[in-house]
Amino acid sequence: MNAVDCLRDMLDSLPLPDSHPQPDLSVIQTACAGPLLELRQLNQEMERRIRGAEVPSIPEAHIQEVLHSFWLSLKLDTFREAVHVCAGLSLPLEASGLSIMDDQKRLLVVLNGLQPWRHSPRRFRRCFYGLMHGYFSCDPHADPQNDTRTQNWRILRDYLREAAEGILEPELNPDWAHYVQRHIHLFGDQPWAHYAAGLAAGDHFITCPLRGVLRICETSWFWRELGAVAG
Repeated sequence: MNAVDCLRDMLDSLPLPDSHPQPDLSVIQTACAGPLLELRQLNQEMERRIRGAEVPSIPEAHIQEVLHSFWLSLKLDTFREAVHVCAGLSLPLEASGLSIMDDQKRLLVVLNGLQPWRHSPRRFRRCFYGLMHGYFSCDPHADPQNDTRTQNWRILRDYLREAAEGILEPELNPDWAHYVQRHIHLFGDQPWAHYAAGLAAGDHFITCPLRGVLRICETSWFWRELGAVAG
């Protein structure tokens, strides 16, 4: 007899423990029903808030302060600085009246400087949101003589189209991030085409998410060009 057989015989010779009655699962289920329902409702509320969450607004004075520092240093040393600069991409500096969208060197420093946060969708999403609103608020055709702004606007558009896939996490994401993924044409050559076709077909609600979800400002070039195409 080997060691395994000896151990088996020893275990078989041990007395069985006294049997205990099985618990009444229905009583446990009844007792837990209320707390489980509350947890389920709390989880649903948390998911709803995450999906509908907007990026917190930043006071313009704070943005101006960070923009001024970045303009001089050409550095994004912290995540806070990155978020503020992205939020103020098309905001003119008080002193010079120029924005980052008027300076290609500084725009490229911003876009390249976001690399450390691109591995984190939650953080990069904050930066992306600011860049996206800079894209919609900066009018590339406002000044026909300003070729730099037009070129920078195209650089930003291409960056947003390429980087959009990096703003989603595996599970919960805000509605605006999902909308961007489904409508990547917003960063294409004819960002208004999908909506112009919908309006022509009588769908007057097709642009509602652009205002309610993406928060595209009413002064954006987008509305002007959409109106010109849709008639």
